[in-house]
Amino acid sequence: MGRRPSPTASKQSKGTRTISPEQEKAIERAHLEFKSGVFKHVSEAAQAHDVPYHTLLRRVKGLTRPKSDAHKGQRLLSTEEEETLVDWLKYLALTGHPVTRRTP
Repeated sequence: MGRRPSPTASKQSKGTRTISPEQEKAIERAHLEFKSGVFKHVSEAAQAHDVPYHTLLRRVKGLTRPKSDAHKGQRLLSTEEEETLVDWLKYLALTGHPVTRRTP
């Protein structure tokens, strides 16, 4: 019999991890500071901002993009359309109207 995976085992593939929004901002700052010449080496920028070296290196080389940019072409709504929809839903909630398929 094989081993059963623990219930807390991650479904992510080996070597991948979720990057928090705070860490994403730190990676972006490190990338910008490296590109502007504040740091001479990627490793210095990664260490100064406490971000994974290889993640920053892939960003600098252009091999990967932030998750928010990577899938922009797959979105059904533009950012402006999404904001308009959110505003409309907030308005309906504030005025006490239920949100249904028939809501004009």
